[in-house]
Amino acid sequence: MKRTLFFLVLGLLLATTAKGQIKIGDNPQTIDPSSVLELESGSRVLVVTRVSTAEMNAITPLPGAVVYNTDLQCIHYYNGTEWINVCEEVGGIPNLTTDPFINTRSTIVITTDGENNHIEVAPNSIRTEQIVDGGINGDDIQDNSIGQNKIGNDAVGANELEENAVGVEALNNVEVETYLEDYFTNTVGYITNVDIVSGDTGNDLMIGIDGGAFYEEQPVLDAIAANAGDISTNAGNIQTNSDAIAVNTGNIGTNTSAISANTTSISDHITNDGDLDDQNETLTSAIIDGNELVLTESGTETRVDLGTFNNTGSDNQDLSTNGNPGNISIDNGSTLNLNVNDGDFNASNEIQNAAEVDVAANPTNYTESATNVEGHLNGIDNAIGTIIANGGSDGVVTDITTTGNNLVVTGINGGFNGNVPMETLVDNAVSNNGYLTAEADGSATNELTDISFNATTNILSLSNSATVAGATADLSSLAGGGADGVVSNVAASATGFDVTGANGGFNGSIDLDAV
Repeated sequence: MKRTLFFLVLGLLLATTAKGQIKIGDNPQTIDPSSVLELESGSRVLVVTRVSTAEMNAITPLPGAVVYNTDLQCIHYYNGTEWINVCEEVGGIPNLTTDPFINTRSTIVITTDGENNHIEVAPNSIRTEQIVDGGINGDDIQDNSIGQNKIGNDAVGANELEENAVGVEALNNVEVETYLEDYFTNTVGYITNVDIVSGDTGNDLMIGIDGGAFYEEQPVLDAIAANAGDISTNAGNIQTNSDAIAVNTGNIGTNTSAISANTTSISDHITNDGDLDDQNETLTSAIIDGNELVLTESGTETRVDLGTFNNTGSDNQDLSTNGNPGNISIDNGSTLNLNVNDGDFNASNEIQNAAEVDVAANPTNYTESATNVEGHLNGIDNAIGTIIANGGSDGVVTDITTTGNNLVVTGINGGFNGNVPMETLVDNAVSNNGYLTAEADGSATNELTDISFNATTNILSLSNSATVAGATADLSSLAGGGADGVVSNVAASATGFDVTGANGGFNGSIDLDAV
């Protein structure tokens, strides 16, 4: 019995497998004859295999396999070579581009609006090859839309032009001129060459043989060349003037300092002197009149009695010699013996000739015959004789170099051969004898070159009138002032006399002990 039941169930299963149709869900008894597996449900769904991108790429199934990619959140199917993302193909056309293949430029553009793709004509993409011959007529052209550069040569004839439709600016001048020459006589009322070329002086245009305007450029080129030469000359003059300005600027600075110093000295003199007269404190005379010392100061005579010094105890003494070399004596004193011998104690060897005077120098331009004056003179004479005897060829400087502060000159055939010291020359050139050589104001005409003062008229004179108007400065207004200095008292002392002065006059002692 059990064996019979087993074979019955097995037979039913085999019968189902052989049929090959499965219906799952609602209405299982109804299945489409072409379906192998059919699902029907109003509340349930089919969930396919869920895998990640890495897991999906690791599977190589039969073509038609389907999975749900959890990373990309989309259904993928396998086409036998690769997994295809269904989401990328939905709403798009695979391998569709706007790149031109036959045409010279892209004529379409693909735009996206949400899930929809639109194919449109690209801007500025329609060319002649996209337009059928005769496809555009007058009704299709916008008014005033075709410019001159859009019309081909000879495309528009006289029959196509409306009367008075072409203005003067659109005419070809050459063609119009030819037309006028062919159909009109060039009489009064038309422009002629006389009206075009001016006959005024200086006009480089002239009327040619054919009646046209002719331009001769050579006079202009000659004038340009002459001006270029003048410009070059003026550039040299400007440099020369600039150098002179630099020198004069230094002189101005020096003279300005000197004037400032003189101003200070004048101010100090006025303060110390009490007035502006530089002659009224001068001691013009000091003489001995008998036993009196007579002092004259600013025209005032002062006498000092020296009688107290005229006695045997005074220093009124005479110097004398006894005629022997080196012996000098003084009244009421002793005899002084002087050494009259020279440095070598030989009084007879100072009379010498040239051969007796030694010279330690070693010449480079001649050879001395002896190391004394006469030997050097002989060497110089021989060198001069050799130069004269050589005659024809001139002396030549073959090389100039520098060593230290010297120029080293090498010469042949009598040319200079020796050293030229440059330090002093350079120092003088740089310092200009103590004056700076930089021009400060850019003018070479306003420098002081001389200054003088007239003590009689109190006039300060300047040689350059561009510096001070009138070239003179009157200082006479500074004359006058306080009282002159005077000697108020002279008194004798044991060794001379004491002078008492006031208002800047001499004030001190005169020692006569050494007289």
